[in-house]
Amino acid sequence: MDPQRRIIEDGAVAIERDRIVGVGPSTDLEKRYNSRKVIEAHRKIVMPGLIDGHGHSGHGLVKSLGAYDGGIWFKACEEIYAEGSTEGFWHAEALLTSLERLRFGTTFGCTFFGGARWLVPLLV
Repeated sequence: MDPQRRIIEDGAVAIERDRIVGVGPSTDLEKRYNSRKVIEAHRKIVMPGLIDGHGHSGHGLVKSLGAYDGGIWFKACEEIYAEGSTEGFWHAEALLTSLERLRFGTTFGCTFFGGARWLVPLLV
């Protein structure tokens, strides 16, 4: 899509360094830009990024717990996060969530962390 939100069937995206500088029909962009590299994506969707702007730490490992009863799930989360979690739990959860985001094309994610009695910075 372009700023007018048109879907361009034979479209292209022009990139200079780390910025998108043009979106439009392939023939138009081929005339305006010289490319060192062309990625063939005929009949594919080209998305520059998918942002997950709201995630909660811990949910990756417990999202199916009490699948049909939100009350059970919420109580279990309170117990796990505040009392029953370890540094290993949070590390595994961060790895799982990161892998799931990457698998589904997410290029940026924001996760909220809190609720436990201790907070350990985790680098993934």
